[in-house]
Amino acid sequence: MKTLEYYDMNAAEVCARYETATPQAAHDLLLKTFPTRSRLLELGAGSGRDGAFLIAQGYDWTGLDASESMIAQAML
Repeated sequence: MKTLEYYDMNAAEVCARYETATPQAAHDLLLKTFPTRSRLLELGAGSGRDGAFLIAQGYDWTGLDASESMIAQAML
């Protein structure tokens, strides 16, 4: 429960850090792993950064997160 509380209380700061990280290696791995147009479910979607990338690449992406504050930040 402490982890969820941390994310709820610090969502804006955590999302800002996620958005400034260089995701190229992770994105390259995702593109190699899943065929285009795959349906993907991301648990712990955080800022939604990777989901936005996947949608832009033609994937059918759905993201879930236990932190309501993180979801609110991702929707900004």
